[in-house]
Amino acid sequence: MALFKYRATDNHENSVEGTIEESSAQRVVQNLQGQGLKVSSVDRVGPEPGIFPKRSTLTWKDLEQLNNQMAMIVRGSLPLAPSIAAMERDLHSPRLRAVLEQVRMDLESGKQLSDAFARHPNSFPPLYLALVRAGERTGNLSPIFMHLSDYSKSMLELKSRLQEILTYPIILLVTACVLMGFLLTKVVPVFAEIFKDFGGQLPAPTRLLVNMSDLLTYHLATIGASLAALVVVAFLLPFALGRIDSSGYVRDRLKSWIPVFGRFYVQASVVRFSRALRMMLEANIPILDSLELSAAASGNAVLARAIGETAHGIAGGASLADSLEKTRYFDSGFCWLLRNAEQRGELQSALFLLEDEYSRTLGHLRNVVLNMAGPTVVVAIGIMVGFIVLSLYLPIFSLGDVISGC
Repeated sequence: MALFKYRATDNHENSVEGTIEESSAQRVVQNLQGQGLKVSSVDRVGPEPGIFPKRSTLTWKDLEQLNNQMAMIVRGSLPLAPSIAAMERDLHSPRLRAVLEQVRMDLESGKQLSDAFARHPNSFPPLYLALVRAGERTGNLSPIFMHLSDYSKSMLELKSRLQEILTYPIILLVTACVLMGFLLTKVVPVFAEIFKDFGGQLPAPTRLLVNMSDLLTYHLATIGASLAALVVVAFLLPFALGRIDSSGYVRDRLKSWIPVFGRFYVQASVVRFSRALRMMLEANIPILDSLELSAAASGNAVLARAIGETAHGIAGGASLADSLEKTRYFDSGFCWLLRNAEQRGELQSALFLLEDEYSRTLGHLRNVVLNMAGPTVVVAIGIMVGFIVLSLYLPIFSLGDVISGC
């Protein structure tokens, strides 16, 4: 997706200008003509795309700023389009300003806020779009934007804490890698030649270190090319997978299998699903519509497919808990609590309890992962440095025996 600036005229020959996010200029023309506009010009905003595709998602900082402003606008019952126009003038992010300019123009043309946001799928995550759409249906946009503001703030805090925890270990790791590269290419070869002149047999750890030195010294170009190829493959793989797996099911399934992170990812999607479903049921949205929107709000294609199966079961007369249990995605405790709540008519309260419990578990897991990240890197550096020191000192201990001929 790229950003284009266009000029056009409407049916009354009034000049219309703005920006729009599309995959090509041809798509922009088709989109505008579909709105009854006569297109005069379409120009790309920013640099031309290179060989590799670029993501255009708004940052969490952009989203937090937008959510805070939108929460105040909606809570104050202010007109959306003029308020967004005033907001644009104070923004420092060119990307957010360009997106809001198009949103404002869509609002002025009569579109709903959720439809205007939906025209920028690369800028707003599925959770965002689903919750805004639900807030419009229920007339409760203010709490929706307050929730989104809290969520984006928590993500910013998580990112900031992660950077703070990992900065020192990463500096140590880079320094250790540079030092190890220097030792392997400059020090170890000289040391090996000196010891070889005495005719002694190097200990196993030292031989391994020498072999690593030879590999790095004589095959540096091959190693560099291999690493570059791995980086390119790792960069292109998500885009290739996105074309093959447009729904994201395979991607999200793979995420759930990653140790530690997989559990974190599944728990987070269940929390988002429970929170969205509770909010929609509280707004008296029909259960099938609530499930559809909540599945989109989870941001997990695997969970969304499971909820699709659940919707078929409910349409056939099954209870929510029984339908969820048949998917085998939700644990037995989750389904048991929902089943009892359905029997008592307290489904919304049960969803709130589940959301709270899973959020606390998720927060604990997040803290464990963050607190372990730094020490893990430091321990890895210690093992690496210890191996180098041991490999260099072991031959020295037997040098006396080699010299004396023993």
